[in-house]
Amino acid sequence: MIYDYMCNVCEHKYDRTNKIVHRHDSGRCPECTSKDTKLIMSTPSFKTSGTGHGQGWDGKGQFKL
Repeated sequence: MIYDYMCNVCEHKYDRTNKIVHRHDSGRCPECTSKDTKLIMSTPSFKTSGTGHGQGWDGKGQFKL
């Protein structure tokens, strides 16, 4: 998984690939080498295709059964 981190010293944001169980291991900041870093919320990077709705959806926010 790819996780986003931020340095608490220089506020540099970076990403790093880690296993889920190691997601809080952010390593050192690549800019200032500080270990004072934190995991931050990242924007999902996926794209849906099609309508994204199953049967019964009328496209106006209502379900037709």
